[in-house]
Amino acid sequence: MQIDGQTIDLDMIGVLEGTDKSSAVKFCWDYLRHYQRLFDPWRDEPINMIEIGVAQGSSLRVWKNYFSKANIVGIDINPDCAQYASDRVAVEIGSQIDPDFLKRICGQYPPQIVIDDGSHQAQHIVFTFEHIFPALLPGGIYVVEDTGFHFGEGNEKWIGDGSVLIQNYFVDLARDRMKNGRLRSGLSDKQRYILNHVDEIAFVGCAIIIRKRAERDVRSALAFADAYMAKQGPKWEHYVRLGEFVVKHDGPLEDALAFARKAIEVGGDRPTSLIFLIDVLQRMGRLEEALSTVSAAAEKFPRQAGLWESLTSVQKRLGNAGAAAAAMKKAVALRPSVVGLRRELSLLLEQSGDLAGALAEAKQAASLAAGSSSHQLLMERVITLTNRATQPQAQTAGASG
Repeated sequence: MQIDGQTIDLDMIGVLEGTDKSSAVKFCWDYLRHYQRLFDPWRDEPINMIEIGVAQGSSLRVWKNYFSKANIVGIDINPDCAQYASDRVAVEIGSQIDPDFLKRICGQYPPQIVIDDGSHQAQHIVFTFEHIFPALLPGGIYVVEDTGFHFGEGNEKWIGDGSVLIQNYFVDLARDRMKNGRLRSGLSDKQRYILNHVDEIAFVGCAIIIRKRAERDVRSALAFADAYMAKQGPKWEHYVRLGEFVVKHDGPLEDALAFARKAIEVGGDRPTSLIFLIDVLQRMGRLEEALSTVSAAAEKFPRQAGLWESLTSVQKRLGNAGAAAAAMKKAVALRPSVVGLRRELSLLLEQSGDLAGALAEAKQAASLAAGSSSHQLLMERVITLTNRATQPQAQTAGASG
């Protein structure tokens, strides 16, 4: 986009319109030069952009003049801000900590871009982020501005009455993404969703940029895979990996099943192919077929722990705790030093009524986990099972006395 032959300069628009997001207006945050790079793909697209905090409407004018087709939605609690509405600019009066209001706004204007320049209160920032980010469209960007208020003298005003520090909340989110899915305990379902859908976090001056994971075009990717395999020569493992790709990107499970069967057709019965086939059958709800397949596979490859784990999973889904525990014992025998397997076996034994066995496996898991972050949780489980195991004895002793 050009204006009289000049390439558009978002920061200069901000300077002329008088927003502190620019690089040269009184106390300025200097965000717009970064936003031009981030928002450029949507500049001429009919997107929805939501900005929390309208004030005197300067940034709404910036967005209207930068985006040629976007619907700009300003949110503010001050009814006077309604005067800044115009063509392609809506102003909604409401609170950023009103869940029903946020739900309505996101339903009416599904956003590709959200900027929180609202109250700057820590608990408000977290509340709004956790309520809006799930509604952000795939590939969209969520921005938290003006984190500088949360540091130095007077920051108590912005911390508010919550217990969460903004710098801790978003740094923890970034740290968890660096762990590649190894989630902290105690996360809510909403926080877990957020963590699984954050694709990128960047810190730009006093702004935090969070990009949501984009949806993959599965069909075009598979078309490329066909061309690639035709040139390279298809292998059985290619089909397993293609099936895993389909599952990972929420493609049709029928396609994943076809790839699983093709892997077996090309490469014969291999544990890797069979385990994937069983997983797909479970995802499709075809549990009896999965059970017969995994039972035959485990009998054919009794030294493959992964098949016993698959059998455990199928039996659990069928509600057979005892049979699941028996299968998990086989997996543990083959991989005795894996903490997660022993923890799972302990849970299954407890469900099937074997408290002594559950306690023994919990102790083994806790011993193996010594020095790790899961050790304390396992020790708590050991204490709980010990109390449960000794409770009937204590009651018997009390009755005989």
